[in-house]
Amino acid sequence: MIYVDRSRYKTFFSCPFERYLCYHYLGTGIVKPGSEIPLATGTHTHNAIEGILNLAVVQGDLPRANDVRQIIDDNLNAYRTQVSEAGFVGLGADERAEFVLEEQATLISGLVWAWSIHILPRFLESYKILHVEQEMERVVGCDCGLSGIGVVEHHVARSCGGVTVMTRPDIIARKLSTNELVYIELKTGSKIDSTTFEGDVQFAFGAVGVESYVGEPLVESYVHALSKGYRKNEYNPATRKYDLPPKQASSLCYAYVREGVTGMIPPDIKFRYGKGVTKQHKKTPVWEIAFRDAPSGIPPIEHYISTMPDEELESHVDIFGPFPYPKLQIEDTLADIFHTEKRNAEVFLYVDALVQEHGLANAGVQNAIHEFIPKSWNCRKYGRICSYYPICAKRNGWEDPTKFLGFIPRSPNHPIEFEV
Repeated sequence: MIYVDRSRYKTFFSCPFERYLCYHYLGTGIVKPGSEIPLATGTHTHNAIEGILNLAVVQGDLPRANDVRQIIDDNLNAYRTQVSEAGFVGLGADERAEFVLEEQATLISGLVWAWSIHILPRFLESYKILHVEQEMERVVGCDCGLSGIGVVEHHVARSCGGVTVMTRPDIIARKLSTNELVYIELKTGSKIDSTTFEGDVQFAFGAVGVESYVGEPLVESYVHALSKGYRKNEYNPATRKYDLPPKQASSLCYAYVREGVTGMIPPDIKFRYGKGVTKQHKKTPVWEIAFRDAPSGIPPIEHYISTMPDEELESHVDIFGPFPYPKLQIEDTLADIFHTEKRNAEVFLYVDALVQEHGLANAGVQNAIHEFIPKSWNCRKYGRICSYYPICAKRNGWEDPTKFLGFIPRSPNHPIEFEV
């Protein structure tokens, strides 16, 4: 049985050699552990939101504020532990690392609070949640007689020659007004708008798994978009250049604060630079602001988010959709997946067998890579160089990345693949 998910399928079309290194090299693929503070990604916000949604399912109602606070705190503690165990903090002189850690922790909690306050109540009024991050699979191109029925293990037991599409949709819900089945994706990015998802294969992948698992068709899809803002170098008045270390360009992390005068002038906080911001207003990290009007027991970031008007919240969290059921795209995608992944399986297994026998630097192995697994040289993504670039560029140690370049075996992120 051949296994594929959305990430490796899309990676193949971005760069076939990256797909090989990440998912197939030495059998499992290899990854590079982080060498910088892990920035707030979809993983960190999704973990907290997943916990809140699961609690909503159990309670059958909007979770209590205290429970949401605990879930966010637990997620932030896990994030800080991850950073600490990786050796990025506690080094004595690395004040910058400590600053970035607090900035990113504030961004995570800010996004989750903004979603919880602005999106979640409306969402639960209109939808019943059925599944959150549920593993769902579908066998494409079945040739063992179980087409459209049976779990993957049944197909494997019959030596099926199909391709298993592994999916984990963020949210599957039922629209209360129509009883229709809908699929919701949580997306985190620097800047997100509705056009980002037009034609994106992620909806086809999600629909494939849902229909097979639930046994009824999807009607439409939505996106809960969480915008982080870009990380930009700060302006340096001394040099008149943007050459200071980058900061998150988000009002979730920074506000403009004018200190008050006791008994005379109250403090003033503006979310963004613009109208009403004077020379007395200083750009200030949110985690350093003393909110004098915050109710007792309310975390500062929660109070800060709760004071934002709707238009400010919508610049950080919003709902896009409905996107119609992509029937044609699903049919085409399934056909593409089957033929592409059957061919990929042959190529990657063949090349990897050569690598394991002769080594990556062997001339014959390199010829096979040039013939079957080309490099796209699309090496910069989101402003960062691809972690596999030293291998492609044949930097010192490229001949054995796990021995000389610090790469480690990839751990499969789908249970069924892990079992295999």
